[in-house]
Amino acid sequence: MKNNLLVALYVAIILAFTASGAFSQKVSTDVSHPVIKDRPEPNWPASIKKADDFTVVLRAVFRSNAKVTDIKFYELRPEHPAGLSLADIDKLTTAVIEAAGKIRFIPATKNGRAVSMMMQLEYDFSDSDDSSSPKHKKKEK
Repeated sequence: MKNNLLVALYVAIILAFTASGAFSQKVSTDVSHPVIKDRPEPNWPASIKKADDFTVVLRAVFRSNAKVTDIKFYELRPEHPAGLSLADIDKLTTAVIEAAGKIRFIPATKNGRAVSMMMQLEYDFSDSDDSSSPKHKKKEK
């Protein structure tokens, strides 16, 4: 197939919190972000091959125990991509949420302790013929 689906996963940090002092006024400079080790691809529905470019945005908690939890659909950009039905969008969203739950990572740390962190995950989809396989890119916002 000449056109291949390029997928980019953008991980943006939204809010860091810990069990103690989550909302304190103190600012620590000893903070590290989660380190993504494995970002599995969703099981893409065949219907997305005919779609225009779009982005599925999720929000999830990257826990201090290295589990991704509380994964929620946040938005789709554009809201109604050309070439996708509402059923296609539902299947795609389900597949992306399942894949996000399988992300493996080293937890964020604050002052040397593992902490949980809210993350925004952006799955960008574009149909392109300049690559032979899906690619992942990480960009912190």
